[in-house]
Amino acid sequence: MTDYKETPLAPDFTATDCEGNVIHLSDYKLKKNVLLVFNRGFFWPHCRRHMAQLRQDYPKFVEQNTEIITVG
Repeated sequence: MTDYKETPLAPDFTATDCEGNVIHLSDYKLKKNVLLVFNRGFFWPHCRRHMAQLRQDYPKFVEQNTEIITVG
């Protein structure tokens, strides 16, 4: 797993997750770390590999109290 650096706070946003639930980035504030992943789509081989690696490493992120939010 790659080490990630903490960066300045992202502005709040609202989005709909893959199950139709509305989420707000601010819902996670002071509760969990958030890794924002911007994905161009699964038709790009690099994006498919990146998402597969995130899926494989997800338990490690959970151990670090980190939620992954993918924006595509």
